[in-house]
Order: sequence, then structure tokens, then C-alpha cells
Amino acid sequence: MNTELNTRIEVRTTHQRKQLIKEAAELEGQSMTDFIMSVSLRKAQERLAHYSNLAVNTYDFNRMLDILDNPPEPNAYLKQSMKKLKGAGTTFELQRREI
Repeated sequence: MNTELNTRIEVRTTHQRKQLIKEAAELEGQSMTDFIMSVSLRKAQERLAHYSNLAVNTYDFNRMLDILDNPPEPNAYLKQSMKKLKGAGTTFELQRREI
């Protein structure tokens, strides 16, 4: 992993917000840059973890597996959409596959 610090992030804010961040950074014994980066990185990791994990109850999980194993027949809207895509040069077929 390249750890060279050669990219900038610029943020515009109000004086009041800057002061709030500055005070919090001082309480943590960090520069404003280090404080902003540590808080931002932690929040980014939390959000990515949140959106990369899916939790469902047993009923919904079993229903999802059932739909994957036994997909419904294409409805009129799907068939119409496929016709439009085929007209645009897209090639594909509807088919059921056994695994």
C-alpha cells in the first residue's frame, strides 16, 4: 500500500464548525488534519461495513433462496423491456438453468 501523502482533500466550512473541530482535535492531542482524517476514515469504514453486510430473518432468507431456485416467469413489463434492449443491439435470452 502506497503511504505517500500526495493527494489533497479540501473542505469549505463555517468559522463555527472549524472552531468546533479545532477544539475537538486539541482535546484528542491531534492536528486538525489528523483529527479530520481519523474521524472520516472511521466513519467511511463503518458505512462500507454496514452496506456490505446484509442481515435478513430466516423467513426472508428462505424466501430469497426459493425465488432463486424457482424464479417466476417473466412478466409483461420485463418482456417489453427486453424487446427494447434487443432493439438497441443487446443480445440475451431468457432461460432457466439447472445447477
